[in-house]
This record gives sequence, structure tokens and C-alpha cells, in this order.
Amino acid sequence: MGHVQSGKLKGMAVAGKSRHPGIPNVPTTAEAGLKGFELEAWVAIFAPAGTPADVISKLSSAIQTALDEPATKSRAATAGIDLRYLPPDALDALVKRETLFWDKTIKSAGITAD
Repeated sequence: MGHVQSGKLKGMAVAGKSRHPGIPNVPTTAEAGLKGFELEAWVAIFAPAGTPADVISKLSSAIQTALDEPATKSRAATAGIDLRYLPPDALDALVKRETLFWDKTIKSAGITAD
């Protein structure tokens, strides 16, 4: 991110649905001519199956609070990370969509583990 912002590297495209706020002059892959190619990296925190709902709620709230801290946002922005909090139900939906997408992609490409 720093190299693109400084001009040492030229950003060709970002693979997300929208332009990255830290490098607004870099187009999305769709804008660069690769329609249908979207790939976003994400990180999540999971709890073991069967964790009580009240514990999940407390953890989720603490995570959201941490992500909303100005220092956290600043460090993430410097690293080129666009922080987005997802509540547990939305994270579950994301994991299901991603699993289906990658399952289909891997099978259609004939990718196998050696």
C-alpha cells in the first residue's frame, strides 16, 4: 500500500467490489476490464461449536469495540486494510458463500491436493 501511495509501484487494479479508500485512483478489476473477477481477503475470529450465545454476544461486542478504536483503524489504514465488522449471522453467511464459491472454483478447475 505504501509503495503504491508513494508512486514507487503502480497499482493496476484492486480485486474488491469497490475501490480501496487508501488508493482511490486504482480501479477495480471490473473497471480495468476483468468483469466478474472479485476476490477479497478476510480474517475472522471463530469460537468452538456449542459456545453459549451470551458468550458469543460478549465476544462479538468486544471485537466490534476493538475494531472501532481510532488507533486500530489508523494502523489498519496504514497497512492498507479496510476493516469491516460483521455480526455472527453475517459472518456465517459469508463463510457459506465463500465455501460454495471456492468449492465450485476448485472443482471446475480440476484442482486436487497432492
